[in-house]
Amino acid sequence: MFVIYSNVDSLPNKIHEISQRIHLMNPKPHIISLTEVKHKNKWDIDSAELIIDGNNIYDNNLDESHRGIINYVRKDLMCKQITMGISCDECITIELQVNNNCKLYLATIYRSPNSSVENDKAILEFIDLLGSSNIGYKLLLGDFNCPNIKWDTWEASGSFELSFLDTLRKNFLTQHVDKPTRARGTDTPQILDLIISEDHFIDNIIYDSPLGKTDHCVL
Repeated sequence: MFVIYSNVDSLPNKIHEISQRIHLMNPKPHIISLTEVKHKNKWDIDSAELIIDGNNIYDNNLDESHRGIINYVRKDLMCKQITMGISCDECITIELQVNNNCKLYLATIYRSPNSSVENDKAILEFIDLLGSSNIGYKLLLGDFNCPNIKWDTWEASGSFELSFLDTLRKNFLTQHVDKPTRARGTDTPQILDLIISEDHFIDNIIYDSPLGKTDHCVL
């Protein structure tokens, strides 16, 4: 399965570019998962403005005071959006039918740099619930805004970061991104965008150029 993820920092002014990129790809991606879909001014977006041919849209928070998440899923895939019973500020979970009648549970999370203690707790509880559930394959994507984690040694500073690592460990989840995903000007490049899964079913990660003027690469 071919999955694309990126923090796009406002999608409407990049929808033509991403559509063109997909048009040139062979094979076409099965899933395109995007965070920070709305502009920082947070105006409402109608998902009808963001159609990509050949894909169904599953969205979250496009009409609320958050940045918004969109998942595009190819129309030839059996998919539905589900709720896990724990409410994070920005999270969307979809269930897909994959090979041999197995299911893939893909969760996309955006954790703001200003995330509250309550939201941080909800994110950890969500990962705990997903990780401990005996339900098919599990894949988590998103911008977790944890620059203080050293992923090569799994060391961290900060309360959330330490709890985050502990939650991943106890649920036997692996974080696969090992190169910086965000770079801006003279700032130190950082790993903010993560790909997390159980087992090792991630075959290859490509770090592609950002969309438009955003400072996050496309994974």
